[in-house]
Order: sequence, then C-alpha cells, then structure tokens
Amino acid sequence: MYFDHPERLARKCKHIIHPSSSAHTPWCPQCVISAAQAGIEKAEKRLEAEGGVDAPRYMRDRAWNVARLQQIAAIKRVEKTKKGDQLRHEREEVWESTHQQYVAQYGLFPPGPLLHSACVVCTAMKEPYQLDEKQATTSRMVWWEQQGALVADRTNILPRSTMDIKHPRQPKAKCPSYLREFIQSCRKATTVSEVHRRAWEERCKTERAVRRKYDLPDDFDIDPEFFANPISASHARHHHRQIKDGQQAAERRANRYKRRTEGYRHSRSSLALSELAGDVDNTNVEALKSVEAEAELQHLASVEASEVGYLYFVGDVDGFEDWMDDVEQSNMCLVYRKSETDEKESEDM
Repeated sequence: MYFDHPERLARKCKHIIHPSSSAHTPWCPQCVISAAQAGIEKAEKRLEAEGGVDAPRYMRDRAWNVARLQQIAAIKRVEKTKKGDQLRHEREEVWESTHQQYVAQYGLFPPGPLLHSACVVCTAMKEPYQLDEKQATTSRMVWWEQQGALVADRTNILPRSTMDIKHPRQPKAKCPSYLREFIQSCRKATTVSEVHRRAWEERCKTERAVRRKYDLPDDFDIDPEFFANPISASHARHHHRQIKDGQQAAERRANRYKRRTEGYRHSRSSLALSELAGDVDNTNVEALKSVEAEAELQHLASVEASEVGYLYFVGDVDGFEDWMDDVEQSNMCLVYRKSETDEKESEDM
C-alpha cells in the first residue's frame, strides 16, 4: 500500500522498491539478500574444496587460510545485510503508519498518480534544507572540540605556602576560547551553504535536462513544485535506449523491405559466385582500373597542391580568384624568400 505515491525503481536491477527508499538505490532488498547468500555459498564451497573448517594440520596452507577468511567476511556481510534489512523494514513501517494516521485524520490522498512530491507527510519527515544546529556544528568538528570530549576547565589553584605572604597572587581563571567559537560558527555556516549550493546545482541540472529534452525556451517558466521530485537518470536512460532500439529495428525492416522490392537476393552458393566472376568482361575490368587510377592520381595531385604554396600567378584574369582560393588553402609555412646572404653563400660554393 503506497498511498498513491509513484512507483520507484532500483537503479540497476529495475525492480520496484518502497517509496521511502532513496531515488538512487542500486539494488532492491531481495537482490541484496540473494547476492549476500550467493557470496556465502561460494565461500563455503571454496573452503570445502580446500579441506573444510576442520581440515587436518598438513592441509592448512595459504589457500585454506584465504578461503577461511573469505568465509568469515561473507558471514559478516550477511549479518550486516540482515541488520540493514531490519532497519529498512522498521523505516517502511514508520512511513506507512505515518501515512495511515494522516489518512485517518485528514482523509484520502488525491486520486491518480502523483506527478510531484506534493505529499505533506513525506515533506515533513525529511526536510533537505533544514539542518539541526548540533548536526551542522559537529559535522566537521574534530573529536577534541566536541562537547564533553575534554575535561571541564578548572581554575589553577596554587599550592599554599607556609611563609606569610602579604599579597598572595590571585589564581587566574581560564578564559573561554573565542577562536574555537569562531571556527565552529564558520564551519556551521560553511556546512549550511554547502547544502544549499548542492540543492541549487541539482535544480539547475534538472532544469537544463528538461529544457534540452523538450526544446523549451529560456523564457518558459517551470513550476517550482516540479523540482521537488528529481528525474531518475536510470529510468530516463531506459526509455532512451528503448527508443533508440526501436529506431534501429525500423531501419533494418525498411532496408529488408527495400531489398525485397528491388528483387535483390544475396547468393549463398560458392559455385554461383564463381560463375558470376567468370562472366565479367576483361575490357570492363580494364576500364574500371583506369578510372580508379585516374581518380587516385587526381587525389594525390590535390594533396600535393595543398601542401606546396604558390609563389606567383600566371594565367588569365578569370583564374585569379581560383588562384587566391588555392593560396589560402595551401601551407604558407613552406613558402619563404631567400636572403642575400644565402645567395652569396650558394654562389661561393
């Protein structure tokens, strides 16, 4: 019973999970438990292959010790998974009981699936923008600055002297650390600003994705309640892959239909291929080879022309524009002017 809340899918296994779970939950509870059980079964089989738990002393080598440690780690992992599953079950019970109380007090939720996170109960159970003062202060605090970590400040009591002192020194009480209070206040402000910054970045990222997907202009206003329920990246990618696969399948079907209408049928017989190759005329083959050689020569000429710069123009006036285009496309680094010193050296040699 989800009280008209939208279904939430796991990010990797695509199974339906409870609405109180996180939006980025990778695996559903059943997959997590089955994976832990498979891990412990695999570890037990490996340990049995090495001689079992009560293996003789001569069989307890490095492989047996590694298998035993893997079994212990798998058992601890299963216990941790069961504990987390118990906590998850308690959280889901609290979520359902809270919604039942709300329904009993105020009535049913609006019919139909909720497109936005307009549930008052869920909003009251978790507020992303409100932080506890103690949590915000102690989130980045070292252990010796936390409350009750050190012994309380005491006044220094000087030992009593047996000599008569007319003006004994008054013990100085330790002053409170103003620097510590300043650091705590700065850390608190930094933590709160970081939470607000991350929330704003997530909202801007979601808005950009929505505008890019639906081609919305910049002056189009989006309802602020829309950003309370972020888009699931895995769910969007799943539909995107379905659309792409459908388009590729449609293209393949169109190509098959086109080949059928043209009467094309690929020959699968090696004998038929050899017969077709023997029917080709030698004159046609020579003509094709000459055309290919001419095209290759033209390509090489164009490549050489693009690499060698033109020094001057010779020809009619009508070809001056084409010459300028060739100059702009050529490599100007290859064009240089010989200096007088270079000419003299060449003449002396």
